[in-house]
Amino acid sequence: MGIQWHAPARVLFENLGGKSALDSSGKLGKLLATNYGSYDAWLADFKGTAAMRGIGWTILYQDILGGTLFNQW
Repeated sequence: MGIQWHAPARVLFENLGGKSALDSSGKLGKLLATNYGSYDAWLADFKGTAAMRGIGWTILYQDILGGTLFNQW
């Protein structure tokens, strides 16, 4: 039968935590607003990045030198 290719992703997502939507007034929400103008602007950019054609995931990264947040496909 072999290994299920999606098993690692399932385990990853099950262990990320969080059962509710991001609090836009929390620490991360404020950082997103600082970097993107607003939480909603970040969310639109994130969804737009995720909608790009191709195979892959979209993830939010933070530049460790400058602290800037950006979405990456």
